[in-house]
Amino acid sequence: MKSLSLSTVSALVLGLACTHTFAVDGTITVNGVVTDSTCTLTGLGPGTAGSKNIIVTLDTVPTSTFTTANQSAATKSFDLQLKNGAGTGGCDAATNKALKGLFLETAAAADYDATEKTALVNKSTDASSAKPVFIQILTDADTPVDYSQAWGTQAKSAITGLAADGTGTATMTYKARYFTKTGSVDAQNVTATVNYTLQYN
Repeated sequence: MKSLSLSTVSALVLGLACTHTFAVDGTITVNGVVTDSTCTLTGLGPGTAGSKNIIVTLDTVPTSTFTTANQSAATKSFDLQLKNGAGTGGCDAATNKALKGLFLETAAAADYDATEKTALVNKSTDASSAKPVFIQILTDADTPVDYSQAWGTQAKSAITGLAADGTGTATMTYKARYFTKTGSVDAQNVTATVNYTLQYN
C-alpha cells in the first residue's frame, strides 16, 4: 500500500505539472563580432604618413594669410585606411563590416579651445599665447570635429571602399587646416595631437 500510495501521488504531481503550459512572449537574441586586432589604420595622401600613428603636415603659410576672425587656411585632405597586419590590403570582411567610424578626442579638455571646441590648441614649444594659431580637423563633409562631443553625436566621415560583403579597403577621408579666432597671428611652429578610436558595432 505504501508503495502504491507514493506511486499514485507521483503520478498525480506529474500530471499536474504537464497541464501547465505558457505562451512565449518574445525572444532575446545576442549578436557580436570578433574583430582582427592586427588591422591598422594607415594614412595616405600628400604630406601624410604613418601606420597607427598618423602624421599630417600642412603647407607653410605667412602670417599675412590671416586677416579676418574665424578664418582658416591651407586645408589638406588625407585618407585613413584600415589595412591588414601586413599592410598589403584591406582588413578582413567581418571587421570591415563591423566598422562604424572614427572617434576623435584629446588627451585633456585643455587641448582644445574653451569656446571654439573644434579648435585644437597649438602645443609647439614656441606657440604664441597672444596671437595663437589653432588646428581644425574636418570630416569629408567639411564639418569641423567638436572634441567636446561624445561618439554618438560627434561628426564623422563616411566609410567608403567596401563592397556589400565587406571586402575591400575601408577608407575615411578627413581634412586638416590652420584656424584663427581673431584674424591676427604670430609666426610660430604649429603642432596638435588627437587620439582616435575605431568604433565597431
